[in-house]
Amino acid sequence: MVTPPRFVCFFCALALLCVCATVAEEDLSQRQNVQKLRVKELRAILARRGVKCMGCAEKHEYVERVLATKELEPKDEGPKGEYCAAKSINLVFMNPSVKARVVFDSKTQSLSFSLTGDLNVESCDGTRYKYDAESDELASVQPAGCLQQIFDRYGQDEAKVHLKWLRSSDKVQAEVRGITLIGTVSVALSKDACDGSYTGEDIMGGMAARALKDAHGSDLPTPDEL
Repeated sequence: MVTPPRFVCFFCALALLCVCATVAEEDLSQRQNVQKLRVKELRAILARRGVKCMGCAEKHEYVERVLATKELEPKDEGPKGEYCAAKSINLVFMNPSVKARVVFDSKTQSLSFSLTGDLNVESCDGTRYKYDAESDELASVQPAGCLQQIFDRYGQDEAKVHLKWLRSSDKVQAEVRGITLIGTVSVALSKDACDGSYTGEDIMGGMAARALKDAHGSDLPTPDEL
């Protein structure tokens, strides 16, 4: 019998430790996501899996049951196809109306978006995400180069995109967080809005708009610049 050199055993052990550490980090992240859910949401997950939680009275019991039955989760790849939202941006010096169109490709877990109306952005493809079936969040959003360029152009390098699929209503809650002087802008995207029946809603009040104008002055983008 040939005994492998000690350095070979050392590297094998090191590789095994790395794999175990990665798995442990993924398990911890998954547990943290599940713990954020409400009891009602945990029950809904168990019902979707056809699992009962007999004797469960405390939230931590539902959490453990959800984690223990993750293999029973029906295969779901998140939102698919086209989602839209109409928005009226209530600024002091202009009041543009915008329609956002986002197309989700669940197979590649990527999306493209465009803005039309008073503000225009041509189709921007390639933003990637990772769908988490436990929380219905489209986590680890990686903006495509064209989206990052928009953020950079207007000094929004801290802006982050957050997406969550509202499974029961088949809508996508989209948020852009970390916008200078405004904070977070959110919109609910739906398939129904793509047929033009959605009337839209305000996303920015006059006070926030004044603060933004004062900060940027003449450098604030006009509708034709977007």
